[in-house]
Amino acid sequence: MAKRSIKSILIQFLMTMLLFLMSVVALFYVGMNLALNSGVLYPANYPERMASEIAEEIDQQNFSVAQIPGYIHYIELDKEGKIVNQSIASLEEREKLAQMTEAYTSRSTRQYRRIEGEQRTLVLTYRLKADFKSDQLRERLPTAEHIMTVSFLLVIVIGLVLLVRHFAKRIDRELQMILTIKDSIFDQENDYARKNSTIKEIDDILRSLYKMEDKLKKSLRTQWSQREALETTLQAISHDINTPLSIIAGNIELLDETVLDEEQRAYLTHAEKGLERMHSYLKELRYLSGLEVETVQTCVFDEKTISSIETLAKQISTMKQINVSVLEREYEASVDVNKGELMKIIQNLVKNAIDHSRIKTQLTLSFKHVDDRYEIVIEDEGDGFSQVALEKGMDRFFTEHKARNKEHYGLGLFIANELANKNHARLFTENIKKDKKVLGARIRLVFETK
Repeated sequence: MAKRSIKSILIQFLMTMLLFLMSVVALFYVGMNLALNSGVLYPANYPERMASEIAEEIDQQNFSVAQIPGYIHYIELDKEGKIVNQSIASLEEREKLAQMTEAYTSRSTRQYRRIEGEQRTLVLTYRLKADFKSDQLRERLPTAEHIMTVSFLLVIVIGLVLLVRHFAKRIDRELQMILTIKDSIFDQENDYARKNSTIKEIDDILRSLYKMEDKLKKSLRTQWSQREALETTLQAISHDINTPLSIIAGNIELLDETVLDEEQRAYLTHAEKGLERMHSYLKELRYLSGLEVETVQTCVFDEKTISSIETLAKQISTMKQINVSVLEREYEASVDVNKGELMKIIQNLVKNAIDHSRIKTQLTLSFKHVDDRYEIVIEDEGDGFSQVALEKGMDRFFTEHKARNKEHYGLGLFIANELANKNHARLFTENIKKDKKVLGARIRLVFETK
């Protein structure tokens, strides 16, 4: 089937509309002529011709005002100027016509004519409009011109509306193909029949959508394959990690049964806590691989939660022999957070602080209320943040090292900030200063209290 452009369809619409208008005009012209020729209507100048015939016959003996047609109103005056006959109901109008001296005059659309004969004088009034010859139709209906005008406009309006609806439905039917394809792409349906449009521009869009759909299907197949491969890899890694962790757990249990001094016992405790964290990471790996269904555990900032945070910080700081202390310990029961994600936030923040602190320095934790907020404050005695780190330290992969193979020191802050936002908290970084000298860094994890 030949394709048509929207331009050609618009031209066809305009030509159809023009042809319709010409047809309506011709139809009304023919109808008007038929009505005039059959005597149903009289032309607009017909009262003028009848008035001229009356002027010629006014002095004839057989002339009578009864011969004056109903569409011409009159008054008949005798030689003294008195009204002897009339067809005008209004007394005021009759008096005005009786005083009329001009042979011809007009007011608005009404014409006036004074005809003087030897025995009588007639003053005629009529309208120069086409109208019905029938007195009954003239009395009960508006003028024929008004009826023809209104009918003409109604036919034009109705015809144009029908034409617009016809062409609009035609275009809408073609546009529905685009909507159908869009819905099929969103719903990932593959069993629908591909169609072509008779409109060139819409057909071009359909072809583009078909190509896009084919590429999308190919991309989805690739993604599914990659996802399946990733899940298989994660499952294998989860299984492989679980074996050495079981061996480590067994060795820790054996060490726990031996005689250990206080320092060795502390190290053993740290190892057990670290093993617990490894098991929690392994469990997350199993969630990601689809081996287990994730269960979210929430907590409030009570004594148990704060003690867990303190223990975690001490375990991480052991590597650099950094002393961890808690300056303030206030509890908050109205803040409910994801426990696993909270521990990840703390681990990333403490690890970031430890990495940038010197050996055998101090790390302090504070759990306190500030106005209508609850804050966890971590302070170290490192070199603090540079100006660039204060501005962009929470961006993904931020590092102050120029070499590409260096560690991205901002990754821990980025992860912590993402998890904080997820739990409706905010993260702030600043330097600890005294007399313009940087004494260390301060990180604040702020929760809004209810």
